Amino acid sequence: MPHVRSSRFVRLLAACTAGVAAVAVLPMASAQASYSVTLCGQSTYPSARVTIQGGTASVNHTVYYQNCETFTGDLVSSYGFSDAQITVSGSTFYPGNQYTTYTKTKTAYF
Repeated sequence: MPHVRSSRFVRLLAACTAGVAAVAVLPMASAQASYSVTLCGQSTYPSARVTIQGGTASVNHTVYYQNCETFTGDLVSSYGFSDAQITVSGSTFYPGNQYTTYTKTKTAYF
């Protein structure tokens, strides 16, 4: 069965991923990196999720349908790292009541 992609949802994922990549991980001298990300669940059901992974550290944040939330914190790895993987995912029934899951991953280098 083909996946019908909502261009609005794909643009939202791309914008979130680009935004996350730009601000998620700040340059660091040790095995710790700070992040700040705003995630919106527009057109997602039941939720949208962002995962940030750098070194041995990994965090997951979820926002539910039609809400926006800003998440901040630190990635604390057992060893130094110079990049992080940022994954944004969500599902929707738009358009046409066809359940479709979307995932977008980017790597941020610093």
